[in-house]
Amino acid sequence: MNQFNGYLWMAVFGTFGTVVVAALLYAWLARRALHIQQSIFANWPLSERPLVNTEECQVLHWMCKTFPMHQVNIKIPVTRFTQPLERRQGESLHKILDGVYCTFTVCSPDGHVVGCADVMGANGLASRNRQLKQALLAKCGIAYCVLKPVSLPAQAAIRSDFLGETVPAEPVFKIKPREERHRELEEALLAEARLKLSTVLTRQRRIRDSEFAPLAANSCSHAVAHASQGSFEEVDASGHGMLSGWQHNSFLAPLESRPR
Repeated sequence: MNQFNGYLWMAVFGTFGTVVVAALLYAWLARRALHIQQSIFANWPLSERPLVNTEECQVLHWMCKTFPMHQVNIKIPVTRFTQPLERRQGESLHKILDGVYCTFTVCSPDGHVVGCADVMGANGLASRNRQLKQALLAKCGIAYCVLKPVSLPAQAAIRSDFLGETVPAEPVFKIKPREERHRELEEALLAEARLKLSTVLTRQRRIRDSEFAPLAANSCSHAVAHASQGSFEEVDASGHGMLSGWQHNSFLAPLESRPR
């Protein structure tokens, strides 16, 4: 009996010693972990970086111009502006949606989200991620689109998707066949060539007329003077004056003196 009691006390003391050693070891490990954590907090191996890259920054400026009366937020998790319909599903949904965000989130002045946009980079956008956001945001009544920096849509179009504004109708232009466009181009070039040729010919004609006009006037004056002088010389040589009521040169006589 005494031997059994001795074994029992040894077991009790052994168990107690094990518990004490385990407690001390746990306290030491906890203190060591706290010390390591505090030393990391004091020396963070991090540096600052911008929220957006070059392409996203370009789209950000465009979004701010497109929605001047709204707030354009950068990379907000979807869990910040959505909530589960049933409270018991909140934890499981949060695990699924944790880390899901859109590049830009457009909010109204009262803080309600009206639309989200992702910027497609050089590596594209995963189709699964895109489909998840489309289904999720459509269920919540929030517009969603993917933007390419090299080909941004019309501002009126994205405002229509996000805000429900009416897009003004654009005039419909009929695309002409290639043969008709070529024919119109040839006709336009031919008309331009004709106009240039006509201008050059008119200019040359004016220059030629201006050069020969003084010469023609002088020749005509000399001919008239020579004819008049010859007529007078004939009259003087014959010894007879001009006939009564008649002029050899009727152009120089007054109208009343001409014979009727």
